[in-house]
Amino acid sequence: MEKPASNTYPIHPLLKRRWSPRAFSDRPVEKEKLQSLFEAARWSASSSNEQPWHFMMGLKGDPTWTAIFETLDEGNREWAGNVPMLLLAICRNFYLRHKRPNSYAAYDTGQAVSKLAIEATETACPVSYAA
Repeated sequence: MEKPASNTYPIHPLLKRRWSPRAFSDRPVEKEKLQSLFEAARWSASSSNEQPWHFMMGLKGDPTWTAIFETLDEGNREWAGNVPMLLLAICRNFYLRHKRPNSYAAYDTGQAVSKLAIEATETACPVSYAA
């Protein structure tokens, strides 16, 4: 079900279609679609090109899914209990090359998650855009 944003100013149709429902399908996500999500995140910009993000993915029924689920607060457990997969984004807060703290790691990780979410919107409901 699509529920487009009620925006004040024009935005890209893909951004307008991104919506956070509180109920999700329990249908498994195809491996190729998952790979596209991570590929989108991989190409996100980052400070010093360090890509400080890492993702843990749990599929319903496996120990990783359960471990991620158990970190959720009670309210989020209500809607996440039936989802086929859970992702956890983790950031490394130091530069590997420079051997010093990376104060941009959380921001860079957020950018990667944003790219993943945009790709998820397109992968779930692809549309054609007029040129």
